[in-house]
This record gives sequence, structure tokens and C-alpha cells, in this order.
Amino acid sequence: MFIILKKILWSITTILLFSSSIYFLIKLRFTNFNINKIIKNIKFKKSSNIISTLFLSIGGRIGVGSIVGVSLMIKVGGPGTCFWLLIFSSITSIISFVEVIMSSKYKIRIKNSFYGGPSYYIKYGLNKKILGIIYSLILLFCYIFGFIGIQANTIATCTRYYFDIPKLVIAITLICILFFIIIGGSKRIMNFSKIIVPIMLLIYIFSSLYIIYLNRSNLLNTFYIIFKSAFSLKPFFSSFIPMIIISASRSIFASESGIGTGAVSSSASNDQDVIKQGYIQLLGVYLSIFICLLTSLVILISNIDINNSLIINSIFHNFFGVIGDIIYLVSIILFSFSTILTGYYYCESSIVFIYHKSNKLLKLIKILTLISLYIGIMIKEELIWQITDIFISILALINIYGIFLLRKVFFEQIYYDK
Repeated sequence: MFIILKKILWSITTILLFSSSIYFLIKLRFTNFNINKIIKNIKFKKSSNIISTLFLSIGGRIGVGSIVGVSLMIKVGGPGTCFWLLIFSSITSIISFVEVIMSSKYKIRIKNSFYGGPSYYIKYGLNKKILGIIYSLILLFCYIFGFIGIQANTIATCTRYYFDIPKLVIAITLICILFFIIIGGSKRIMNFSKIIVPIMLLIYIFSSLYIIYLNRSNLLNTFYIIFKSAFSLKPFFSSFIPMIIISASRSIFASESGIGTGAVSSSASNDQDVIKQGYIQLLGVYLSIFICLLTSLVILISNIDINNSLIINSIFHNFFGVIGDIIYLVSIILFSFSTILTGYYYCESSIVFIYHKSNKLLKLIKILTLISLYIGIMIKEELIWQITDIFISILALINIYGIFLLRKVFFEQIYYDK
């Protein structure tokens, strides 16, 4: 039942996201591909925290799905999914640009913190408070009872693979670290993201590029396999269409374009240049796409059995030995933990939207987050994934509906800021 519902919702989400992306691409004259504009906007004031919010959003986008999720995508949909992930992510990145600008317009300031996202522009832009609350509640559910637990489970599973450490010890350790960070509020969360995200990116990117370099003789053949699989139209309905849908869903999870969560984290910025925030967040989208493509190339260029459940681990071990095991373990832990931090921030922003800054409710969210982390380590996550997938597609549908109805306001904002 869950699988059928998920397929239906993701098919609808894919069509609507793609069609709305084409609309904004044409109207904005493909501005998301304008590298010069993106580079020109990479200017940070000392008083601005825009770089912190960028790393916060990157932490949410680049989770364990960029490693394990990509290998599963290739296993299920074939090598061609890598090509369609690139195409779909590039086209839909324009939605991230729109989301961020709309969120910047309607975000609110409470004391020294800024909060925004789809809930805010749906309420204040469309005057649909109930729909905004529904979005916030689903977001809360997805992260507290879904992603946070899943990421914690991944950390525990990977750690136990290398070390015989009881789950309880891992759970208590993670809870203590997370508690120390979130008790310091959004500022401490962003500061930690600013530290761990660059480290995890450098470790994973350079290790992956080195593996690709060592296998450079297989690179042309790997590209040939990807393109051949991508344009293999037979059988059309049982192979090609599922490949497109799998690529699209992985693209949405990787870039968060259409879901609206990237706009939630970008709203924490105190920079008043709305257009700059849009272009800066595009960097996060393209970086997440790059990580997914790196993972794809590492898998396909290494000629290792795709059915291996720990394929990336096996590849890193083959090329680096024990050091490869350490690189893989550190990457998984940092990728997962950065997503947990960003996920908690999404939950806090949702609570602020529903009840403003209620200290009692924020304490409750902190407690529920820690409990979710513990439960996620102790149980199997397959059912959680199925339910979370369904709700993520609903978030995307609500968000796409919101930004499309606000398109006139968006274009007015673009014209005004120019």
C-alpha cells in the first residue's frame, strides 16, 4: 500500500516540479545557469552570517543519501539514472532560487534570529495560515520521526560494522553531542555546521577524485555506459519511465529543490540582499549534485558488483586499505550528523511558525529530537523510509503550489531588487 501510494505521489510531484521549473527557467532566462552572476554574488560582509546559513543548508542537502542513496539509485534504475539526476537537478535548481527569494521576502525576525520558509510565504503571501501550519507539521513529523532517526541509525550501523560497540553506547554518545549543540540555539548549530560541513566535503571530494584518477583509463567507457543506459528506451514503461522517476526523486532529495527546506535554512541569514541569497543557495544545490555525481562515478568506474550493499565501503577499502575504512566511516558520520543538525533547525523553525518562540515547546522539540535519535538507532528504518518518502512528496506539492501562486509577487521582487 505504502509503495503504491509513494509511486503515485512521486509521479505527480515529478511532473509538477519539472513543469514549474521549465516555466521559471524561461521567465528568468535560465539565470540559474549564469555562472558569472553566481560568482559575482559570492561576496560576504563581516557582519553577514550568510556563509553559515549556506553550510547549514548544505548539511541538510548532502546527507547519507548522497552516498548510500545514490548507490541504491544505480542498483534499482541502472547507470542511466546518473545522467537524468544531473539533468533533473540542473533544471529544478531554479526552484531553489525562487524559494529562497520568496522566503527572504516574508521571513520574520524574533529577537536576534530570523525565521522563514514555505510556511511563512504561504501564510503571509497567500494568506493561507492553515496550509502553512500543515506544511510545518509535516516537516516536523518528517524530521523528528523520520530523517533524524534514519541518519542516527546509519551512524550506528556503520560504526558497529567496524567496531563492536553496543548500540546503547553509540546512542548515548550521539545524544550527549547533539544535546550540547542544540542547547546553544540556532547560532551554535550554524557554527558547528560551518566547521563539520567543509571538513566532510574536503575528505569525501578529494578521496573520490583520487579513486577516479586511479581509474582514469575506464572513464570514457563509464560515460559511454551511462549515456547508453540513459537513452535505452526499451522497454519504455517497465524500464525507462521508472528510471526517470527514480532519478527525479533522488534529485529532489539531493538538492531539496521543490521541498522548500533549503529556504528554511537560508532564512536564518541576516544579509539583506535578497537576490544574493538566491544565488548563494544555488551553490549549495550544485555542490550536492556534484557529490552525487562523484559517488556515481566512483561506483561505476570501479567495476565492483553493484549488488554489494556496502559498495562504497568496499571501493574505499580496495583503494586505500584501512585508511579507506576510516575515510568511509568518518564521511558517513559527518554526512549523517550534519543532516541531523540541519533537521533539528527545520523543526525549531516550524515550531516558531506555529507557536512563535515558545520556550516550553522548543524544550519539548529538543527532548523529542533526542528521543528520536535513540529510537532510530534501536529499530529498523525500512518502514520509516516508506512513510517519510510519502510526506516529503506532500511537502513538495504544497511548496510548488505556494510559489506558483506567488509568481507575480516573485517577479515584482526580482524587478524591485534589480
